[in-house]
Amino acid sequence: MICFISDHAYSRAKERFGIGKKSLFRLFQKAQRFGIGPKDTTGNLHKYMIGEVFKSGIPKNVKIYGEFVFIYDNECLITVFIIPRNIRKAANIQAKKRRNH
Repeated sequence: MICFISDHAYSRAKERFGIGKKSLFRLFQKAQRFGIGPKDTTGNLHKYMIGEVFKSGIPKNVKIYGEFVFIYDNECLITVFIIPRNIRKAANIQAKKRRNH
């Protein structure tokens, strides 16, 4: 799978998590493959993810992997940030449910 990381996504990952381009690339590939999307979520986590998708008029995809939110368009990573504390527990529970199915 070919994926691209925008300069914005790289600078945000470096600023927010202190990780380099190769680490971000590996995380993004794992997020695309194993991450949870809006269709895999319910409740407040689902509302949060849908809100991030429709924050602007640009069509985007959102995946949560670990404690990170990846927003991408097709195969290009646009930005990345940490899940807010108030929904981290819900994200972990729903990720475990998805893995068990």
